Amino acid sequence: MFGMREYTDACYERRQFLAKQQEWLNDEWVKYQDDSEQIRKTRDRIRQETIGYLLPEISDSYLQELEKRLSYPALLKTKSGYDAKFKQVEARRAELEASDDIKFYDLNMNRIQEVINDLQPAYDSAIDRKKLWEKNPRFKNLASRGFFSEEGSRGWWNAILNWRDVSLLMSLLRKGGERYSNPTEVRQQYRLFKDQSEQVVSAYENKVVENNRLVELKKELATLVKQPQQLLADLYQDLGKQVLDHLDACPEEVRVKLAEKDPYLDTFFRKSIGTQKQIDYLHELSVSRIDSQREQINQELIKLDDKIRKLNSQMNRGKRKVFTQEQIAQMRDYKPEKWEKRREQIGQVRERINTFDNYNSGSFLEKYLWWDLITRGMNGNDVVEVRHFHENNPGWDYRAHSNLSSSGDNDFDNAAESLAASMSTPADDAFKDAT
Repeated sequence: MFGMREYTDACYERRQFLAKQQEWLNDEWVKYQDDSEQIRKTRDRIRQETIGYLLPEISDSYLQELEKRLSYPALLKTKSGYDAKFKQVEARRAELEASDDIKFYDLNMNRIQEVINDLQPAYDSAIDRKKLWEKNPRFKNLASRGFFSEEGSRGWWNAILNWRDVSLLMSLLRKGGERYSNPTEVRQQYRLFKDQSEQVVSAYENKVVENNRLVELKKELATLVKQPQQLLADLYQDLGKQVLDHLDACPEEVRVKLAEKDPYLDTFFRKSIGTQKQIDYLHELSVSRIDSQREQINQELIKLDDKIRKLNSQMNRGKRKVFTQEQIAQMRDYKPEKWEKRREQIGQVRERINTFDNYNSGSFLEKYLWWDLITRGMNGNDVVEVRHFHENNPGWDYRAHSNLSSSGDNDFDNAAESLAASMSTPADDAFKDAT
């Protein structure tokens, strides 16, 4: 029999081992993401190269021929939309360049700035004085009762209220440097100031508005000058996206016809599908073989920490408990051999997927499993696509379908390559999933 200390030590050993596996899984997960990102960049480059290949120019005559070639009558319509935008831009640009606002821009701006500079002192003074008066709560009370109107406030009650507010207003204005002897003078001076200040403020702000209008016109013209180049880039990008989306969505029979006539497209289909399969496989495996294991370890570590905490608490309180040899052995049985096999398998499948580049040995036909080619026949039953494919195609062997031609005309060559593949890359049953 064993005591609580021996059992607690066994718990610590198990926890230490699992923590190391968790650290390894975390590192491996990062490698899966990094490899996936690198393959994504390769796939993006392949697709951009294909755009360059299919769209060396974007003239109407070339796009018309490309539409026939790809069986995709939508490219000219896209270009015609951009042609209309080009015309609008050029028309507006010509309109602005011919306007007096732009032809005499510097002269107009100088004249406006001179007026603004002349009005600036009077404008600043008017604004400061308006704040002194109109921001005052006493002024607001008086204005709300019509004190500053031509006829003034009416009623004995308003007269009482006005007397109090105007007195306080006069006191506050005095602190601002303005002295008035009676309410009538206050009303008259404000009305006179208001008329004068409105003229100055209006004249100043009108010139500022005019200045800003000319500045915006100049900015618009600068944008219009650059816009044709930007529209051209946008057109090329849109056409490229349309072409790639069309190729991605092509039915199998259309792909076969395109590939028969164009070896480059044949290769593009294989590379585009192959790289996407690599990305998909890495993502799914990172979930099914890494995330699931990380979650299991995390849950077990939580339970172990709780168990260790309770055991230490009980020992500190002097409690005694005995454990059998089997209990100790079970706690120390964390299956390192199984974990070593899992580590080897997870690293091996990632390496095979990441380093695969023999895309021309694959096929863009629907009845083809890239997994077996990419991994050289590794067990992938935990991958949904792999499991379903083998269920629906029992006995399927990737080595018998290597370099599958889109046309089906080179069966002799395919048979030779299949024989070579079977001799050089046998199915690797040693790397089955260790879970």
